[in-house]
Amino acid sequence: MKKMISWFLILAAFLAACSNAPSEVTVTSQVTVTSEPPPTPTETRVPPTATATPIPTYSIEQLTAMSSADKLAMAPQVGTAPADVVASFLPKGADAASITWGQKSLTYWERVVSYHGKVGGQEVTLYYDLESGQWAKKYDSFESLSQIPAGQIPDVMVLGLGGDLGDRLIRNKLQYNYDWISQPQAMTEDGKQIFRDEKGYPKAVFDPATKTWLTPEQADVNVTMEKFLPMFSGYSYVGDDGKTYSGDVFFKRTTIMADPAQIEGQPNGTGFIIFNPSGEISIWSSQKEAAQRSREGAAVMTIENGIIFSPSLTMF
Repeated sequence: MKKMISWFLILAAFLAACSNAPSEVTVTSQVTVTSEPPPTPTETRVPPTATATPIPTYSIEQLTAMSSADKLAMAPQVGTAPADVVASFLPKGADAASITWGQKSLTYWERVVSYHGKVGGQEVTLYYDLESGQWAKKYDSFESLSQIPAGQIPDVMVLGLGGDLGDRLIRNKLQYNYDWISQPQAMTEDGKQIFRDEKGYPKAVFDPATKTWLTPEQADVNVTMEKFLPMFSGYSYVGDDGKTYSGDVFFKRTTIMADPAQIEGQPNGTGFIIFNPSGEISIWSSQKEAAQRSREGAAVMTIENGIIFSPSLTMF
């Protein structure tokens, strides 16, 4: 019995000693390292940017070598015309979807395709320029051209001139693919862009330097009678009588007719000389054509006593 108590006392003393000793707790931070690679983030696929189909353009040489059928075949469908272009030609209140489209044809030196349609009993015509690859948008007046941003001046457009002159398709392209002294230029010597109709008459001028639109008169690009006169200085021609006449006699033996009604009233067979604002000279025009040219700013003369001039006078 004594022996059991002794062992108990010894055990109690030991436990008491342990409870009085300071305790120390050690915390070990453990990082688990794994040989597996970190998860790959999910890749977001971005669709490639759609590349716009290049709009085909053609040089004067290429178009001259093509047949009319080929030009019409490669022209775009009328349904691809921009909505704002179509809207510029629509009568007030008309819907583009209600246009009935017919045949297309060539105009403007056979380089512009015209698309003919009808809506509400009225004709609608759109134009596509094969040379520049542009649709022609219509502007109701010269003043409305100021709506066009300076950096987006097109090569072709339709300008509403009002009155008897109506709408005119105008472009700033050359007519011929070779150098010719009489070719109406598409640009002035100081860089102004000249927009001409199919007759070569200037209708509007854009000045890139000042970013402003000018009338042909403001830009001084119309060839007036005052500019034509010096061209005949020293010029001579042979009349139907076989005699040689100088240029000043040429003007003395002709009469300028400024009244279109008077021109239209001339008898059949009357010879006309038309000094066009383009710088060209036409001979032997009809009364109707000569009168219309007069309305558009040309100087029209009748030929006195049936003088027949050299064909070299037909263009300048």
